[in-house]
Amino acid sequence: MIVLAAVSTLAVVLGLARMPFGYYTLLRVVLCLTSAVGVAASRRQRDSAWLWVYGVLVVLYNPILPVHLGAKRLWIGVNVLTLIFVWLGAFRFRGLMFEHHLTREVGQ
Repeated sequence: MIVLAAVSTLAVVLGLARMPFGYYTLLRVVLCLTSAVGVAASRRQRDSAWLWVYGVLVVLYNPILPVHLGAKRLWIGVNVLTLIFVWLGAFRFRGLMFEHHLTREVGQ
C-alpha cells in the first residue's frame, strides 16, 4: 500500500501541471486502482469504516463512469484530501499485502 500511495502522490503532483486530457484519465485509473486495493485490504481486516472510505474513492475516481466536479481547483482539493486518506490507509494496512501472500505460501 505504501508503494501505491507514493505512486498516487506522484501522479497527483504531476497533475497539478497543465497536462493533456488523457493524463487525467490515467490519474483516475491510478487513484481508482489504489482505492480498490484499499477496499480489498479493509475487507480482509473487516474494517467497515475504511471500506466505506475506499469504496467512495473507487466510485469517485472510476474511469468508466467518471464523476465531473467541474473546475480543476475543486479537483485539486479533492485530490489532496484523497491523498490524505490514501496515506492514512497505507499506514493502517501497511504490510498487509505482503503478509497475506506470505501466509498463503506457508499454508501450501
